[in-house]
Amino acid sequence: MATMNTFYPHGGPVGHHIQWTPLADDRLGVRHLYPDSTTERDIAASALQYSKTSEDGATAIPSKPNKTTVKRGGTVTIDFTVMNLGTSRETYTIGFYLAASDYIDTTDDRIASNSGAWSDPGFAGTFSRSLKIPSWVSPGSYYLGFIVDYKNEIPERDERNNGVGLQQVIRIE
Repeated sequence: MATMNTFYPHGGPVGHHIQWTPLADDRLGVRHLYPDSTTERDIAASALQYSKTSEDGATAIPSKPNKTTVKRGGTVTIDFTVMNLGTSRETYTIGFYLAASDYIDTTDDRIASNSGAWSDPGFAGTFSRSLKIPSWVSPGSYYLGFIVDYKNEIPERDERNNGVGLQQVIRIE
């Protein structure tokens, strides 16, 4: 996508590679205006929280943990955003991870999961999740992140936009 605008009100970064793409509701609108028989499957993750603030659009702010320090066995809460950029309802599992870098993948330490999450085409939503830090985690600094469809059960157009790490480091004691 190319734009000469300095502000694209209905687009945003998704996935590890911070891809600028029309968000789910815009894709749904285009499909409504220009219908065809094309099908697409694509679930995306974003480290931004979206909230509608006016008739003109939404505000996006970076997601971050509610604490910067947490003890092993304690909990930390994160906000995370999931979007269905595809053309059909999807059901998927979300994995939550601790990692040494902000690039989250399935080789990092998975500390929780949500099974049976689903979304309709054009859906984008920000959710909160409390995560218990396991006692086996070594003390140190970590990034929290999540991957939608971490089991790769959905054959998607773009798998690179499924995971994202939050930009604030947490310290585990």
